[in-house]
Amino acid sequence: FILYWRPQGQTNWNAVENIRQTPWVLENLTTGLTYEYFLQAQCTNGSVGNTSVGSVTLRCAEPGGTQVRPLTP
Repeated sequence: FILYWRPQGQTNWNAVENIRQTPWVLENLTTGLTYEYFLQAQCTNGSVGNTSVGSVTLRCAEPGGTQVRPLTP
């Protein structure tokens, strides 16, 4: 999987490639900000699939970051 994320309102996406395990921790996010995200699966046959864009507002700091868990379609 590739995780794409950005603070809401930003133009450019940040990408974290080669996520192969769950849970996976994204660290150093800012409490109170809203983040947008989506996952991209890259299959061995070359096809690519994206999830819909979601958003989350961080209400409080999580020790060690926020856990992101890819969902199985």
